[in-house]
Parts: sequence; C-alpha cells; structure tokens
Amino acid sequence: MVRTRSRLIEISAYFRRRLDCDFSNRINANRQIPNKLCGTSRAFNDGMSSARGVEELVSWQQIHELRLEIDSATKNGSHGDQFAFGGQIREAATSAERYIVDGFGRYNPVVFANFLEFSRTAAWKTRSLLRNGLDHGYLSAEQFNHLDQLANRALRATVRFQRYLRSPAAKGHSPLRYPRPYSRSA
Repeated sequence: MVRTRSRLIEISAYFRRRLDCDFSNRINANRQIPNKLCGTSRAFNDGMSSARGVEELVSWQQIHELRLEIDSATKNGSHGDQFAFGGQIREAATSAERYIVDGFGRYNPVVFANFLEFSRTAAWKTRSLLRNGLDHGYLSAEQFNHLDQLANRALRATVRFQRYLRSPAAKGHSPLRYPRPYSRSA
C-alpha cells in the first residue's frame, strides 16, 4: 500500500511538472535546449509517437545537460592522468546521450528500450568516473555533488522512460514489422 501510494504521488508530481511546462518553449534557432525540461507532451497517452525529435525527450535533455556540465568541468585538465580522466568521462557521457539518439531513430518501443539499457550503462559508468575524479582530486567536492545530482536525475528519467517503453501501452504503438525498402507495392 505504501509503495503504491508513493508511486501515485510520483506520477501526480510528474503530471504537475508537465502542466507547468511551457510547450511553446522549443529549441530555438541557436539549437539551445529550453531551460525548463518538457519532454514528450503526451507520452503516457500517445506513446513515443508524440515526440517529433529526440530533443523533446526528458531523458535525452537530462543526459545532454549532464554531458555539457562534464565538458565544462573537465576542459582545463591538460596534463597526464587528468587529461586521460577528462577524455574517459566525456566519452562515457557522450555515449549515454548517443545511445538515446540511436534508439530514437529505430521507431520501435521495444528496441528503443534496449538502447536505453545501453544508455543507462554508460550513465552508470559516468557516475563511477565522477567518484574516481573526486578520489583523485580532479573534481572538487562541490563539482562532484552537482554532477552526481545531474547524473542521478538523468538515470531516473531514463529508467522511467524505459519502463514506459516496455509497458503494454507502448508496445501497442510498435509496428508489426519493419517496412522493407526493397519490397514492391502491388
């Protein structure tokens, strides 16, 4: 009973955030992400067909924000181990973002959920590297706390979206088979 109630509170908070979101706040001409994360407008009702671009997905927006923050936090590492650390953590964060883009392009909820699994793995690797950066002094405690909170938010959004994509509602939007470009219409 307690778990169900907390889940209902979580869902109602999600919808409150959704109502507060300004849907006209799209990506502007400079390709900047809006300050308020909007995600898909009707993901639970219409499936992933309501997202016209990967930039509208909350999970992508959160991981993109994490990647940008990691890029800015590790840009001054110019020697030895710190340079290697910066390259590793930037690659992990970029991979997490790239897997969401790859999955979005598949147009199939079940396949997309599998790509989100790869994205989650890369996000966990990013969190592990954040801890490593703190332990070796490459990141300050405040940088680590900020980046770790961003990583946690990104992971939660990805897990929730993955859970939806594996639900019966999303599977109902899945095509029966992929169209074959070489087949002729009769």
